Amino acid sequence: MLTLKADIKRSNCHSLYRKQPRDWRLWHVSGKVGCLLDRWRVYYSLGRMSLNRPTTWSFGTKSLAEIESTHWSIVLIGSFNPAIFHPSWFELHGVIPKEVAKVAKLEVVHNQLSKLSLGDLTVTAEVAKFQVETTNAPEIRLLDFVSKVFGDVLPHSKISSFGINKTAHFRTVSPERRLAMGRCLAPLAPWGQFGERIGSSEGENLGGMISLRMREILSDDESFGHLEARVEPSNILDERTGVLVSINRHFEIKDQRELSGSVQGLSILDREFDPALKAADEIISHFLEKAN
Repeated sequence: MLTLKADIKRSNCHSLYRKQPRDWRLWHVSGKVGCLLDRWRVYYSLGRMSLNRPTTWSFGTKSLAEIESTHWSIVLIGSFNPAIFHPSWFELHGVIPKEVAKVAKLEVVHNQLSKLSLGDLTVTAEVAKFQVETTNAPEIRLLDFVSKVFGDVLPHSKISSFGINKTAHFRTVSPERRLAMGRCLAPLAPWGQFGERIGSSEGENLGGMISLRMREILSDDESFGHLEARVEPSNILDERTGVLVSINRHFEIKDQRELSGSVQGLSILDREFDPALKAADEIISHFLEKAN
């Protein structure tokens, strides 16, 4: 079987973000992408490319599982003022270009909650939480955005913890394969008669694993937290073959200095962003292989 792959790899340039002009960043505006190509190394295979990696095309009688939808987010926990987060505010402070501000979609701006779409980035701000998310690569734009907002414009904002998240949806090659995955992750034997009844179910009454979470506890000199993986049926793909794998890398800042604002948190976020997504990719790839 011949398999073709296309991929986009992150370059180590996000740490130079503050030294670059604003238009050096990449934005999706009304479905169009504007960027400087030297920011990303795009790998082509027979003229085809993918923005949601890893994508696999297969030729043969049986297709391999592939990621069909991906979601990334950065979630900050701290103290924020939701009312200020408006498209015009982001444009005024040079966080987004004028073209993005023009097509921004504002859902709500309030003292307790603000939610808006800036191109293909969605921003949700609450008094104690700030989140930016996207379903389009390159995902490093999330780090660029957070670094600009809280590193350059609002360095006094307190950040006590944060999370780096990635979710992928894909289909198993058959319903039987997804059932086998569920039985492997959640064996029925330990459940006694309850498990026996699930094992004997079939058709529309077929039962099995609904959701499973595993957590690894991690800490270092600056933070403590965890790497958590959740596996369950996809809520957006075929109900018989769809699989969701969601990864959360969480950080709690140790010994936070009283007047440090966002500095400590952003320093850790900048350093750990790529390793966190690499760990997520490894877990997702493992289950993608199991789907075949």
